[in-house]
Amino acid sequence: MKKLFVFLLAVCLLFVGAAGCAQKPAAAPSPTGETPVTDETIYVPPVAPETPSVPASEAPVSTELRHVDLEALHGLYAPDSVYATIGEREITWDEYYEWLGTYVLSGENYMETMAAYGRAGGWESEYAAGVSLADYVVANLNDNLRAFTGIDDFAAANGVSVSEEELAAKKAEDMSAMLGADATEEAWADLLVRNFMTENVYLAQAKANIQLRKVLEENYGQNGEKLSAAALQHYIEDKEYLRCNHILFLTMNMETHEALDEETIAAKKTQAEEIAAELQSIENREELLARFAELKAELDEDSGKTYFPDGYIFTPGTMVKAFEETTRALTDFEVSAPVLSEYGYHVIIRLPIGADTTLDDGSTVGASAASEIMAAELDEVVDALEFTLAPGVDPVNLLDFVTRDLDK
Repeated sequence: MKKLFVFLLAVCLLFVGAAGCAQKPAAAPSPTGETPVTDETIYVPPVAPETPSVPASEAPVSTELRHVDLEALHGLYAPDSVYATIGEREITWDEYYEWLGTYVLSGENYMETMAAYGRAGGWESEYAAGVSLADYVVANLNDNLRAFTGIDDFAAANGVSVSEEELAAKKAEDMSAMLGADATEEAWADLLVRNFMTENVYLAQAKANIQLRKVLEENYGQNGEKLSAAALQHYIEDKEYLRCNHILFLTMNMETHEALDEETIAAKKTQAEEIAAELQSIENREELLARFAELKAELDEDSGKTYFPDGYIFTPGTMVKAFEETTRALTDFEVSAPVLSEYGYHVIIRLPIGADTTLDDGSTVGASAASEIMAAELDEVVDALEFTLAPGVDPVNLLDFVTRDLDK
C-alpha cells in the first residue's frame, strides 16, 4: 500500500513523462487494431508491472504476442451487475472492466517492451514465484482498487472532500504542464490515448492526490510542521538516523588505494589532533560551527564534501564502522578525537536532527515523517477493507480470453 501512497502523493502519473516520473510508452493498438478516440475505450492503468523476477536467460520466449480479447471479456457479465464489493462500496462490472481493460493493455505494452529487449514472454509466463503475469495483473488491480477506496474512506474520516472545481483545476494544471497553455480537450484526449489512460482513470488518480495532499496539510503539515515534538522524535529514533559532519585527513591514495608513507600518515594524525583540540576548546556553538565550516573547506579531503558540505545524515550500516560508532557515541555539537578508519583520520562533529534537516533524496525529515506517519494510518484503513466477489461471480481468468495476434 505504501508504494501506491508515495506514488499518489508525488503526483507521479504515468503519462507525466516530462517530469521524469515515468517514460512515456509507445502507443498500443485497440482490440480492433484502430486507435480509439472516445472515453468508452480502454487503455493502460496508472501503474505498470514492475521489472519481473525471472532472469532474461530463463524467460519463456514467444514467437508472437497473444492478446486478451477485450470484447469477449467485456461480455462476461452484464454491465450494470455488481461484480464485487470493497468494504461497503459496490463495484459494477462496467466499472471494474474499465480498470481491468487498462491493466490488460498495460500488460501487453509491458510484454512488447520486454520483447524489444530480448525478454519475450506471454500472459502465462511466470511473473513472480508461482504467479503468472495474468494472475499478477488481476491481483494488482484488486489491491489498487482497495487502495483507492481506502483513500476515499480515509479522506472522509478526516473531513476532506474534493469538489468538481478542484478536479477541474487539477486537470487544467496538468493539461497546461503537459501540453502548454493553449492545450485543447482534443489534444488532452489524444495524450491520454497515447499514454494508455482513460479520463475516469486519470480523474480517480487526480482526486486521490488532492485528497491525500489535503489530509497531509491539514493534519500533519506539508513538511511535518504540525507534528508534535514527540511524534517527530519517535520517527527519528525509529529510523535510527544519525547526523554529523567531519574533516577527513586521508591516509591512503584514493586512486591506487595504497597506504601513504608512514611519515605522511604521522603528520596527518598530528594535524587531525591539533584540529580536534582547537574545535573542542570552542564553547560557543555558533562560533564552533563557523570555525568547523572554515576548517572543513580548507582541510577536508573527503571527495563527498562538494555534494555534502553540511555533512551526512545516515542510518546504521551505511557508513564505515568506525565512523558510525564514533558518531553514535557523541552528543549534539560534540567534537570527537581523531578516529581512524580505512580511509584516514576523521574529526567528527555530531549534529542535531530537526524537522527541516534535509535527507539525501532532497526531502526534509519533517516531510518524510509526516508522509510515513500518514501512510501508516492510511494502511490501517486499507488493510481493513476486503475485496469480495459478488454471489455467483467467479474471479476473472485472463488466460481464458487470450487469442492469437489480432493483426493476423
